[in-house]
Amino acid sequence: MSQHPTDPASNPTPPAAPAPHAPAHVGAYAPGAGVNLLDQAKYHVRRAFLWNIQRIPMSADEPPALAAGRIADPALQRYYAWRRSLLVFVTATLAVTAALATWSHFKTDHSALNGTGKLIAWLRLAAHWAMPAAAFMALKCWTDPVRSYRLLLQGWAIGFFIPIAAALVPLEQMVNAPEGGWAGQAGEQMRAMRIGLGLVMFATLLPLVLSLLPALVRASVRVKSLLPGSVIPGWFLMGAAALNVLIWLTVLVAINSLASNALLIAGVVLFVLAPMAFVRKGNLFIRPLAPGAEIDPIGPVQKQAVTMILCGVGCLVLFLFTERIQGRAIVGTSDENSLIRLWDKELLKFVFEYLGRSLFMTALFAELLIRIDMINHAAQRHFRDDPAAKDYDAAIGSFEAIMPATLDPRAHK
Repeated sequence: MSQHPTDPASNPTPPAAPAPHAPAHVGAYAPGAGVNLLDQAKYHVRRAFLWNIQRIPMSADEPPALAAGRIADPALQRYYAWRRSLLVFVTATLAVTAALATWSHFKTDHSALNGTGKLIAWLRLAAHWAMPAAAFMALKCWTDPVRSYRLLLQGWAIGFFIPIAAALVPLEQMVNAPEGGWAGQAGEQMRAMRIGLGLVMFATLLPLVLSLLPALVRASVRVKSLLPGSVIPGWFLMGAAALNVLIWLTVLVAINSLASNALLIAGVVLFVLAPMAFVRKGNLFIRPLAPGAEIDPIGPVQKQAVTMILCGVGCLVLFLFTERIQGRAIVGTSDENSLIRLWDKELLKFVFEYLGRSLFMTALFAELLIRIDMINHAAQRHFRDDPAAKDYDAAIGSFEAIMPATLDPRAHK
């Protein structure tokens, strides 16, 4: 029996077209109605550590929210979705750090401090809250790039420069002076206290400095995946990786002199070698790439670097648990068998602060790299029409005639 052309059986309904904002590479779920808080936390943590911005999953409500904020390009929407997850993780991590710092502040006896010393103690505490507060406020306005960027920049400036400025204040100006002043035995005690305070300040400021270069490396990889045609993030990546190697080599020399332990040295060596994975494959970053398959080789390089970092962390953890000083491990679970307990608030504060500040700077550096790229792109476009461009081309051509061909990024394709 023949079917009529209008019969539904002969004209099955075509499959529905995908929603215009449906993102590619969506995971098993996306945060939204009916998803509990734990699932949302897992989703944001997973998304925050993905390297390829082009494949960032998005929840159903994010594209419309970004489009309302005049961000309609799908690539930019995925970038700001990644940035949103990063800020969620940063806010939570640095809030833990600030809470631990607050606990320490109120548990510490400040009776020996004078007015200046107490003011500086409060300023240091405020600096701990500046970055999580800025990350939280930037998260609240995550669809407004200009405002959220300014908040992050202001929070970083307060959280970075106040502790450094406070560390420059002499200890004598912060404590109550004895009746006889700082002469004689009191002066000797003050010198010893200054040495101790210097070591404390070094440990306090260390996460601020050590978090910068890894954050720049991480941000450069993300921006390269977002703007594969740009060479700006690649050159920043090469510079940051090389400088990171020099810093860790200096640390390695100092560590080898103080404590020549195989696990400790292996951990530092792995930290040294991790960024070199990007340098070894530098041709992927210092030349323009086409979106899609050309950026896929970055993935194995990223995995190699992350693997070395995790192995380095494992070596350092084993060192802290196995190395013994006067019969006790450096880190352990009891006061009798270890110098520092695993749940010591200062140890936890150091770990959370390093991680939180590093990811905070990743978000900030990514914004800075994009702005630098915009400035460079506008300048290059304007310069192409300038008569001086011919002189520049001639000068570069002269160098190309004598330089080895291996310096040409096109030779690495």
